Amino acid sequence: MSNFSNRNKFFVLIIIFLYLTMDISLLSIRFYPRIDIHFSLPHLVGIQKITSFYHAYVTGLLYKIGFVILALSPIGEWLYKLIYDYRKIMTNEEKARLIPLFNEVKSSYIKKYKKGGHALRLHIDNSILINAYAVGRKTIVITRGAMYALSDDEIKGLLAHEIGHIHNGDTIVPILLFIGNVYAFIYLIITKVIEVVVNAIMYLLGIEKNNIVSTIIKSMVKAVYFVLTFLIQCLFMWHRRGNEKEADLFALKLGYGKGLLSALYTISRLDVTTKSSPIIERMRSTHPNIFIRIAKLEVSDNSQRRI
Repeated sequence: MSNFSNRNKFFVLIIIFLYLTMDISLLSIRFYPRIDIHFSLPHLVGIQKITSFYHAYVTGLLYKIGFVILALSPIGEWLYKLIYDYRKIMTNEEKARLIPLFNEVKSSYIKKYKKGGHALRLHIDNSILINAYAVGRKTIVITRGAMYALSDDEIKGLLAHEIGHIHNGDTIVPILLFIGNVYAFIYLIITKVIEVVVNAIMYLLGIEKNNIVSTIIKSMVKAVYFVLTFLIQCLFMWHRRGNEKEADLFALKLGYGKGLLSALYTISRLDVTTKSSPIIERMRSTHPNIFIRIAKLEVSDNSQRRI
């Protein structure tokens, strides 16, 4: 069903590269703790350790592949349901209100893209917040807060936006990041590289590890580490904010741009989370500022009408 956007293709390639290299780095640190500058030099040690190294590497890679397959399977969808605590549409009120709206948007998606959409299904979250989200490869979740606060057209716009996330493959990248524990790996490698560089500099300059200069250098290293890890986190959040904008445009192309615009205006009036935030929080946010989304959608809608 997923038709990966170029943004997601790029990040998936990065994650695949990390999957293939991260265990080499981590196991090298484990098997060769005395080789500070080299992360993967099995030829420097005995045959027995080489065998153990590659056995551990292949085993780790197979585990990751297995967990990815599991996460994208029906079992994975069931696990997400436990984690996110959403449920099936159950009450007569929910069925009468939401099912016809969802079926209309799903039919529009199937008609336009000729594939996929039949497997899509709608669930509900008991939260009173106005929200909707996509999970796994085929699940759309809407909150009871959205059901009560939004009009029919607004709900259809919201559902089209979430189908856009699944169509673009936006839900796959977080799964790959989580299963591979990519964040922890990146932070560990940054720490190890900085440690090697600092030790080399101190050795070349003849600086003892316990003097004042050493303390200053280590403090500077901690600052560099903080900046690098913060920038990496911001990079992935930037990616997610871009996905939100693309999902907005997807809803517009599917014919539900007006409804989504109206929903965003309603959320901006009712949702207290739309207040202004400090720059650091904005950089770490998974969603763009709601008024930026509204303005971009309005510009795109006007351009589409002129065409």
